[in-house]
Amino acid sequence: MVSLRPRQENFLPGEMSFYAHTAELPGGSRDLDKRHWQPLATHLRNVADLAKEFAAPLRLEKEAELAGLLHDLGKYAARFQARLRNPAIHGINHWAAGAAHAAKLKAAAVAFAADGHHTGIPALSDAEAGTPLRQTVSVFADAKLRLELTGQCPEDAATLLTRFRQDGLSLPPVSLRAIGKDQGFEETFRTRMLFSCLVDADFLDTEKHFDASRTAARAVPRLQAARALQILRHDLDSKSADGPVNALRKKLLQDCLNAAVKSPGLFTLTAPTGSGKTLSSLAFALQHIVHHNAALAESDPHRFRRVIVVIPFTSIIEQTARVYRELFEAPFGPDYVLEHHSAVAPRESKEDQGRDAEEEHL
Repeated sequence: MVSLRPRQENFLPGEMSFYAHTAELPGGSRDLDKRHWQPLATHLRNVADLAKEFAAPLRLEKEAELAGLLHDLGKYAARFQARLRNPAIHGINHWAAGAAHAAKLKAAAVAFAADGHHTGIPALSDAEAGTPLRQTVSVFADAKLRLELTGQCPEDAATLLTRFRQDGLSLPPVSLRAIGKDQGFEETFRTRMLFSCLVDADFLDTEKHFDASRTAARAVPRLQAARALQILRHDLDSKSADGPVNALRKKLLQDCLNAAVKSPGLFTLTAPTGSGKTLSSLAFALQHIVHHNAALAESDPHRFRRVIVVIPFTSIIEQTARVYRELFEAPFGPDYVLEHHSAVAPRESKEDQGRDAEEEHL
């Protein structure tokens, strides 16, 4: 009688090193030299540190670090390590283990993030949109059902965590938040933000391993709000003040600057077309940032770091982005203003205005 169970590799996990990723040669073929592979402990630590950095402004550092350490816990399975050597092995679920352990720790947001970091954040119980988190956790806890879920990886979370610790890693303590009955929306929002921090960290560290040159091209310019405000004020001061319309524009600008010292919150600006809202509102945002960041150290993660402008029509987005680029592209470079919508494409350089250049770059 022929067995249809996948062949198990002949090695003992205690005698091997654990890896997260293989490597590629310059032509794109598989690099079999394990000295170039990424150790699993390195990847987990890198993702944890990067996710923690991303989550600091959200005050979710500990949960993000835990998510980073647990997200690929299933890669400590012997069969996953065999897969790295043998591409014919496939269908392995390496994320359920971390989600199950996070659920055991009652770190629900971490469980959602770990379970969904490749397939999308799951529902809690609704099976219509894929396997829900509760089902993943319960199936993983059953030794027989676990084999089908994980792609024939028999290890339970305790076994995987033993290898995790033997690899020099440890889990940080996480104090759980009390979630009130009326805080469902807030917790849902936190969970999605945590998920975003984890996914970004995972993809960026993986990219860095496979293509360091691509990572080097991801330089993100700092806001430099004080200098940007100075440039904007100089441009506004150079405009004519003659006539009643220009006088009203000056008054609107001053009202915006005066309001910028108020406590952060929700503000409204109601003014007619042609009154200068595009630049006056930007002046408010930059002055608001300069004022409130002044009390915080440069390294404080809770400093304001972005001005995000959301506009309902593509034509107005393009017009606004063009005005901002005219102000800031020369002093800060082409990446200082990021224009993002369905009709935009990146430019190789400032001179690349044609469709062909955009398509070639894409």
